[in-house]
Amino acid sequence: MDLFKVKFEIFHGILVEEESKRLMSTKINAESCERGASELEIQHLCLKESFSSLMRKSMADGKFWYHELIRESFDFDDEFLWKQIAESSTLSSSDVEIPQVELDSFVASKMAELREYEGAYEAMMAEAERAEAGTVKETNQE
Repeated sequence: MDLFKVKFEIFHGILVEEESKRLMSTKINAESCERGASELEIQHLCLKESFSSLMRKSMADGKFWYHELIRESFDFDDEFLWKQIAESSTLSSSDVEIPQVELDSFVASKMAELREYEGAYEAMMAEAERAEAGTVKETNQE
């Protein structure tokens, strides 16, 4: 985790630097702002809503790890990723209570969906076997 934090800080620092350079090179016309804000206020607002500030915020509140889970779920170290998610989570599984009736209903609906899927899969495989047998039969007749 320490190595990740070091690399994150380096990346974030460079990102902030580049955003600042871009913001300074872009002329902001304070008169065109509907609120009549000063150029300094607009620059502050742009930096506040910048990618780097959103990235920093997502690291602080733990959302970053959920994004990583979605993006890198197959290429990420499971122990590391889940540990970060657990540490950033404000809820534990014991904080959430699901009534047994709802749980039983959910399980029953999922089992029904599974049976439906298995039936459709078996029918599809049987059709594929019949089609393959027909292709083999036609090839043998030629």
